[in-house]
Amino acid sequence: MIGKLKKIILKDNNIIYKKLFTPIQNTNKQTYSYAIYIDNEDYSSMIQLEKWFEYNFFNKNDILIIVRLYSSTSKKVLNYLQENNYNFYGYKVIRTLNIDKFNIKYIFYLFNSFTNPVLIKNRDQQHVWIAHGESDKLASVNPMIRMYDFIFTSGDIAINRFLHYKIINECDLKNKIIKVGFPYLAKPTLHKRTNSTMKILYAPTWEGVELQQQYSSLDNNFGLSALSSISDCYEDSQLYYMPHPSTGVKDKNYKSYAKNIIVNNIKNKNFYVVQSKNSYIYNDISSVINKDRYIEKLTNFEDFDLVITDVSSIIANLIYYKVNYIVLVKNLVVKSHLNNDITKDMPLLSLSSIIYENELNSLEKLINKEMLVNKQDKFDKLISYESPNKDEQNLEYYINLMSNR
Repeated sequence: MIGKLKKIILKDNNIIYKKLFTPIQNTNKQTYSYAIYIDNEDYSSMIQLEKWFEYNFFNKNDILIIVRLYSSTSKKVLNYLQENNYNFYGYKVIRTLNIDKFNIKYIFYLFNSFTNPVLIKNRDQQHVWIAHGESDKLASVNPMIRMYDFIFTSGDIAINRFLHYKIINECDLKNKIIKVGFPYLAKPTLHKRTNSTMKILYAPTWEGVELQQQYSSLDNNFGLSALSSISDCYEDSQLYYMPHPSTGVKDKNYKSYAKNIIVNNIKNKNFYVVQSKNSYIYNDISSVINKDRYIEKLTNFEDFDLVITDVSSIIANLIYYKVNYIVLVKNLVVKSHLNNDITKDMPLLSLSSIIYENELNSLEKLINKEMLVNKQDKFDKLISYESPNKDEQNLEYYINLMSNR
């Protein structure tokens, strides 16, 4: 028989609980107009939540975080929400979820999950897909996105991708689509680096939930080989390594791939690792790197002369900041697309300088070519609409747009 939850106790800022069969809440108000829903077992999902608040698009005082709790990560998630002053309502069993008392008008979704439709059935709220990044990954065109009342997009590239995959139709363009740009990113400073030392970042994505979404260049040490080639070209460069926070959550082999990058570069005195302590991969990374080589958070992509990445939301961020970048594309990714023409299905990739697994010998030539590319052209294609002033780009602005649809 399922036991009832014993009263939650907050002690030394830690949440102590025994059973999670009825919801837990920690709120400063009785009602909320807005909520964010998260059903994701990966604790690193909290990093994706955090960025939407970092530049004041969402206000913590006005938002209720509704989170599904999993036994493997419940304690970490609850402590994180408590310590970072979020108002939250956590549940474990879907039949216990009851949010009617909060009088919520809009619910925003960062991730697609099988429990999202349970909330969407409730027509007392408007349901808004905001995602956790702009990318060419298949997750960005999940058919579940059709369910939402509104869809936040970065601009026309995202819209054209939705149309290409038949996620939306022409009617949806008028009724559902809300162009928001990148409210979770800082405004570009447009400063130019004056330091003569080449500064390079390698930022691979994670392994994905299934074979068709394994975009990570960590696989089979593809990224490691690319970095070796770059080190030969730019011997005195500073190299920064930022693996995706969810690396290894689905395939433990990727933990080894991630650590191989560190082990093979640790003798380089100009090698550094960037990783949040809230990430899934943090313990594995921190175990093989000294504290003086560790940076918890990247402050600005504009600090880098070159970024090496793969198919991920990093690409859109780099175009936004007008940074030089190279995309590593695995053979597996190419084979998964009709006629091996991935740029037709991946509009961000069509704007990018690409290196395939069998072309590493041409990496230096491609980097030199990328340095000459007009970054403003890429930016214009990414945004491709008149966005509001960054200071005005807040939640209320878009609520007004939605309420007038």
